[in-house]
Amino acid sequence: MTDESQTAASCQLEAYVKANGPEIVIRGRAYTFERIRIEQGLGGFADALTKRAKYLAMQTTGKVINRPGAEPWLIMRTSGGGACLAQFAIHEGKLIELASA
Repeated sequence: MTDESQTAASCQLEAYVKANGPEIVIRGRAYTFERIRIEQGLGGFADALTKRAKYLAMQTTGKVINRPGAEPWLIMRTSGGGACLAQFAIHEGKLIELASA
């Protein structure tokens, strides 16, 4: 990640994980985040692991109401139609759980 724009795109989730550890609990389910990265032209991605499975976390282009600059993410299955399991955002170093569609 040498390009400055790539670093900025993932810095909130990376900073949160560095400050609070890799485990994030969303709606009572613990996910361990690994390999936070930017895929050029596609956006931010991370591996979200549970005790039984590995999921894909993807940064979205959505906005979080009343939280300018928040970094929204969703966790989804990579099989079975790619169902969305959880949505969250990182804003000013805090985790915000978002309603799932």
